[in-house]
Amino acid sequence: MKELTNTTLDLPIWILNLERDVEKRQFMKNRLNNLGLNFEFIKAIDGNTLSEVDLSVYSKTFAVRDFGRELTPGELGCAISHIRMWQKLVDSEHGEALILEDDVLIGWALIQVLNNRDKLPTDYQHLNLSTKARQQPKGEIITDIYRASNHIERPYSAEAYLITKSGAQKLIDLVEPLYMPIDNFISIAGLVSYGVFPRVAVSADIPSTIGRRWDNMPKVTFGQKKWRQFKQILKAVAIFFGATEQSLINAHLKVNKIIK
Repeated sequence: MKELTNTTLDLPIWILNLERDVEKRQFMKNRLNNLGLNFEFIKAIDGNTLSEVDLSVYSKTFAVRDFGRELTPGELGCAISHIRMWQKLVDSEHGEALILEDDVLIGWALIQVLNNRDKLPTDYQHLNLSTKARQQPKGEIITDIYRASNHIERPYSAEAYLITKSGAQKLIDLVEPLYMPIDNFISIAGLVSYGVFPRVAVSADIPSTIGRRWDNMPKVTFGQKKWRQFKQILKAVAIFFGATEQSLINAHLKVNKIIK
């Protein structure tokens, strides 16, 4: 489904939406039409109807071992939907895209920021527009009161983000096997990522269809507890000898890929 109006942005806007979420689709349609934006609804994957092909990217074993629990069907559907958006960008003629979930509230500030992307740091691959993580503003004013910012904390949230083709390819290369929620993965994948301070996208007051993340959290066994403590010791030793946290994360993701 595609809505056409007089565009004010020179990049595609893709909105993830479950077919059954008619209210959310109408909410986003009204908001972006009011802003005069071109956009396209992308059919999201329903976590309750995942196929064997869909599930082939996921590792229940690694999820329990490395993340501490299995992912919910909603989290899996959400993650696979984002992965398909990255592939869509890589396969397209576009250099970057704005990806939105269907329960995010945006306004003119976001448009003004993205229309002045030349004032962002030149090396950006990802711009997290909705994270609640603390930010450290940097560089020149982009527009009005808004500046690019460094993430002081892990920048969770995949509700609204700008992603370049190189950033999308990097995520695709590292994401399998999937074993954590997609915003967690994006935050550790080593993208050159910035925020915008103050935030230009916030959660709308619409109930989530992903479901509560901790409903299926298993009890940690004695063996799992000791294994995690051992990994922390190995990590500390590696960092002492000069490894960076990001290099260890990338090595871990690549090893998991080889094992799977």
